[in-house]
Amino acid sequence: ATLLGAQSQEYINLIKMAIDNHIPYTYLKNQIFTHPSMAENLNDVFNI
Repeated sequence: ATLLGAQSQEYINLIKMAIDNHIPYTYLKNQIFTHPSMAENLNDVFNI
């Protein structure tokens, strides 16, 4: 996975873990992420 953008370091480890462990986006979509963080935006991304 390649990510480019502000605070992308918050996403890359989470995305890599999901890919390596075959975790579906639906599982990540329903998680609670700390606030404030960029990772909390994954809930919005996966609801599109």
